[in-house]
Parts: sequence; structure tokens; C-alpha cells
Amino acid sequence: MASKYFGVSGFFVASLVAGSLAFAGCGGGEGDSGSGPEDVASAEFAIVADGPNFTGNFVKIGGKRKEYADGKYACLSKLEEDCYKFDKDGGLVDSWGKKIKFDDLCPSANVPAAKWEFWYTIHTDSYCRSEPINDAYNKNNLVCYDSKDVAKQDPYLANKSVEWLEKGKNKNKIVCLTKNAEKTFEFDVCEDVTPYGYPGYESDGKGGYYGDLVIDCGCYDSGYYTAGDSTYKPTCECPDGLSLDQLPGCTFNYDCQLECDKSYSPNGTET
Repeated sequence: MASKYFGVSGFFVASLVAGSLAFAGCGGGEGDSGSGPEDVASAEFAIVADGPNFTGNFVKIGGKRKEYADGKYACLSKLEEDCYKFDKDGGLVDSWGKKIKFDDLCPSANVPAAKWEFWYTIHTDSYCRSEPINDAYNKNNLVCYDSKDVAKQDPYLANKSVEWLEKGKNKNKIVCLTKNAEKTFEFDVCEDVTPYGYPGYESDGKGGYYGDLVIDCGCYDSGYYTAGDSTYKPTCECPDGLSLDQLPGCTFNYDCQLECDKSYSPNGTET
């Protein structure tokens, strides 16, 4: 009997696990009987990778032939969409831990000749009703492609395989892409030069204050001032690349010191 394998790389390395759950042979999607097992294919899906842990995740898989095969073929032209459990390594298993395989699919060579389309969405609930983790526009930082389509990065081809299904065993690799974050830290020292009586200033009785802040970070005016120019504004540059973009709520004064509003909130509401 022919078969089809899908190895889906989780996040890093793709590999394959075979399974076993057979579907009864049906005619070209409508239950017609026909020739014999030499005209059918089967499919297996798995996600296996070094690193990621798929415990608690599930995958909804479905597929169909672009055109239903003629009724004389004892095979399936449609793989009904259903929800399947992952094992820790990304293999598909049933509730008893048995590996899953899809059998009796109509090869593309059956009349009329047609390609297959398979699709797969990863979920966090056992009914696959939650929002898919993998989506075509990568909203959740995970998108999957058939390995032959990875380089194209075409949203139409995301989370699906469109292919010619051969008689016999067919083996696919599905690559899921994600990108991790990177973080660095750099420290600067600025002097608190807030003058007594500055707007919002109020002593806390411990040598500090509540209210707005003026700090000197060693920034300087790199512009050219023309005497008597009342519209001149300094062009302030700071050592180590410090900029206003890194200091929300602060602005430069004419001495290139930073005046910072303590009521500023990065969330857009005052504190």
C-alpha cells in the first residue's frame, strides 16, 4: 500500500516519525468502490525537533484533492479535518498514545489527475478550538511551511502543503519558523541638577524630591548659533549615543540638559 509521511520541524530541526491509524477505503471522496490498494496512498504527520516541547499542544489537520478522483478508485479524495494530540517530541498520537497514520488517499495520478492540499494549525486545547498558534501573517511568531516553500515565504503557502501525491510512500518536511528576542544593556551616569523650586519639586525629607527632574548627561550643542537669532534651538548630542528616543518623557533645554516629566507614562496615561 502506498503511504505519505509528513515530518514537521517544530522550531529548529525537522525529522520524521511514522504512526498508525488507518482509515477505511472509500471511493473518490464519495464512497465509491473501485480498483485496488495499488491505487491508494496514505499519510502520516508528525512534528519532531530537538529543543521544543509539544506537550499540551494539538494540531488540526485536513486535506483534499483539487478534483475528486473517479468513482472507480477505492480511495479518499478528502481527509476530514480533525484534531490530534502531540507527544512531547511532536509526533501525532491518539488518546492511548498510539501513533497516527492516514491511509487510502487517492494519488494525484488517478483520473482526473489533480494535486492535493493539506493544511495544519497548532492549538493549545484538545478540541483545536483555540486561536491557532501558527497563522499566515505570523502574528504569534510561528508560521509553518512545507520545506520546499520555506524560501518563498508566500503567505498563501503558509501552514499548508500543495503537492502532487505519488503512489506509494510520500515523505514531506514541514518547517515551522520562529524568531527569538535579543537583549543588551548599556549603563550611563547622569548628574541630577534639578534646581530647588523647579516646577513640581517637593522635598521628601530625605534629600530627594517628588516632581520633575533635570539631569546633565554631558550632552552638548553641536549646532551653530548666530547672535541675535531668537528662533535658534540647540542641536544636542550626547556621549555613548544617548538620545531622546531612549528617554521618553524627557526633552532638551537650551543648555542641552534633560528636563524630564515624572508624570509621563510609557502607556500613554499619567501616573
